[in-house]
Amino acid sequence: MSSCFLVSRDVQVTDNSRPPACIFVCGVGRSGTSLLQSMLCAHPQVACLPETSAVRRLLVTRQLENAFRQGGTELAARLLENDQRLRFLDIDWCEFINRIDVAEDSQPAKAWYVELLREELTAAKARYVLDKDPRLVEHIRWLHREFPQSHVVHVIRDPRDVLASKLAADWSKNRHWLKHVVANQVQFRAGCRHGSELPKAQYHEVVYEHLLRDPATELGRLTRRLDIPYDDSMLSFGNAAKKLVRPDEMSWKKETLGPLMTDNTQKWETKLNSLQIFVTNLACREAILRAGQPIDNVKIPIAARVLGWLLAMAVSVLGFIYTVARRRRPLPTVADR
Repeated sequence: MSSCFLVSRDVQVTDNSRPPACIFVCGVGRSGTSLLQSMLCAHPQVACLPETSAVRRLLVTRQLENAFRQGGTELAARLLENDQRLRFLDIDWCEFINRIDVAEDSQPAKAWYVELLREELTAAKARYVLDKDPRLVEHIRWLHREFPQSHVVHVIRDPRDVLASKLAADWSKNRHWLKHVVANQVQFRAGCRHGSELPKAQYHEVVYEHLLRDPATELGRLTRRLDIPYDDSMLSFGNAAKKLVRPDEMSWKKETLGPLMTDNTQKWETKLNSLQIFVTNLACREAILRAGQPIDNVKIPIAARVLGWLLAMAVSVLGFIYTVARRRRPLPTVADR
């Protein structure tokens, strides 16, 4: 890579204090965030970035900020160019960085991200720019602190269907099912707790089951809260999805290409065993009820019932330890571990 440095101070400096109007979509993994992203991105007033998890990986961890501080624009550009997920954007990062302010007293990493948002918004001539990363559900406080005018959309789905979906997806099927239950409990609670701290006009919950059952009503409710008109194009989201899904994501995101899978609920009844259902019912009761789903009594032997209670307690203990540890020092999100 050629040396990367600011070639001109005549370029317009990005104002970090006034980022473009943005929407962050988050939620437990496999809860329907990709579907909602595709639907909103089909709206003419919403521009979208592909899922790169750049905020969580590069900004929240201060990885990009440290690269700017330690090696200047050259090291930062090298970091961006070597990032596998950012390659999908096909951007010359050295040239891109030359457009923004990287002065010592600025926030160069945030300036980089704001410029990325602004470029997408300008190109699409839209009102909002949307970035989606399910695991940002654990970083809602950070989002509000750094982007206080942004909207956060928290997608909620029956945890039993989330578990069934994770056990089938290529990226998650080899992980122990209890790890997925811990992630669900921690991330759902974090989303609801931190979301409730935001101004009501900026935090929105979308229930996946409602979105499948009556997409027009659910999307209409959301667009009203975003203060944009409802548009039927959101129901024909396939073309928008094609621009957002990387080739390596196709195996678990192909359903976002459409048509809408209106029957993609209650798969857990045939995909999970009785112990998995029992433990998820206990550990994720709040999320099941928030998704508007019933909690049926699972008939299992006494010994399995005792084991289930013990496992549910273990899930809560592990979730508590993880939450406390994250408050003390930055950690990767629970789904990464």
